[in-house]
Amino acid sequence: MGPRGDLDSFVKRDQDVAMKSTQEGAAKEYRPPGLLVLSGIVVLGLGSGAAYYHYKQPMLAAELQEKIDAAPKTLEGRLAAWHAIGAPQIHHRLSKFARFTPELPWLVTHAVVFEDGGPPELWGIDCDTLPQRVSKIEGMSVVIDLPAPRALGRYELVGDMVRHVQSTARDSGFDGGDRLKDIAIHLLEGMPAALEKDIEGARIRVRINDRP
Repeated sequence: MGPRGDLDSFVKRDQDVAMKSTQEGAAKEYRPPGLLVLSGIVVLGLGSGAAYYHYKQPMLAAELQEKIDAAPKTLEGRLAAWHAIGAPQIHHRLSKFARFTPELPWLVTHAVVFEDGGPPELWGIDCDTLPQRVSKIEGMSVVIDLPAPRALGRYELVGDMVRHVQSTARDSGFDGGDRLKDIAIHLLEGMPAALEKDIEGARIRVRINDRP
């Protein structure tokens, strides 16, 4: 079972335990599902296998819960505590998981096809240039600031690359900004939903800066 399957199975198992405890009248408060997902994402970000995941995740979830419980009880205080935990994972996923190939640190939004029949021109962002503080809090939102997609270089697409990268004509005027937002949210997996579950009114937004 892969990392995504590990995370899903662990969440389901924990939810089943919580339901059983509720039916038995257990007094212990169940850990918020959103925090469970976040802690799983943190462990998976370490590149661990399934055995380590099941060993480490419950302990990390408890540690994260303690940090959030120790924060001010206001929604803003809880959001600040959540962001302190989640911000490194946001950067890690956008700077490491998004790489086009091990050699090309690019988050590719689309490919521009040329009439000469040569390799297409890939557009997107260079993941290695993302600042550590790629996200910040604005009101009740965690805002991720990303640069506008730009030309990265010409590269021959092979195999699954052809299916996964959207191709456009050179004069199509395609704006990869919206595509970049969608990819960024996808790379964060369950983090946006986890935040919304844990803190009322909070959300994650992706903002594209310096659009041409």
